[in-house]
Amino acid sequence: MRLLGKNDKHDYKRGSRIIRRIGVRAIIIEDNKIYLSYSSRNKFYKLPGGGVNKGESIIEALKRETLEEVGIDILNKSIKRYGLYIDKWRSVRLNDGDAIWLQKSFCFICKRYGELKDIMPTDSEIYDQSERRFVSIDEAISTNEARMKSIEYSNKERFLERDTEILKLIKKELIENTKKRKN
Repeated sequence: MRLLGKNDKHDYKRGSRIIRRIGVRAIIIEDNKIYLSYSSRNKFYKLPGGGVNKGESIIEALKRETLEEVGIDILNKSIKRYGLYIDKWRSVRLNDGDAIWLQKSFCFICKRYGELKDIMPTDSEIYDQSERRFVSIDEAISTNEARMKSIEYSNKERFLERDTEILKLIKKELIENTKKRKN
C-alpha cells in the first residue's frame, strides 16, 4: 500500500514505550462531494474511521466505524485501497506518561449502499457534537485549516493534520481528475 504521508512530531523521548494502533479511514465521494464527520463544537471535519478492535479485521473495522460515524453502509465490492498514513508523536492521553503514539491509518475508497442511517456516536463524539456532513472538499479543507490556525487548536486534535493532508490528496487525485475525465 502506498504511503500517503507521515506526521512525526519528534516530541517524544527515544526509548519510550510505544503504543501501536491500527486505524482505518473511509473515503466516500458522490457528485464531487464527500461524506465526513463534523464537530459542531470544535468546527472541524474528519474522515470517518477509527481504531481496529482486537479480533476485528481491517475491513470489519472500516464498515463498523463508517456506519457509526456517518451512518453509511459500505458496498463490499466497492472497497479499494487508497493508501497508508503514519502518525508518530508523544501520546496525549493522560495515563500514557511519556509513551509514543504510533498509528498506521489505512485509507480506503468506498461506495455507500442503501439509505443513510442515524449515526452512533461515542462519548467523545457526543462531547464534540459530531454529525454527518456531505460537503465540498474545499469546505472541509478550509474549515480544518482555520481550526489548526486557531488558538483553540490543541494536541488532542493532531489527527486534523493527517485528515487535512489526506483531503488535499483526495481533491487532487480523485475529485479534480474525475472532473478532467468528464470534460
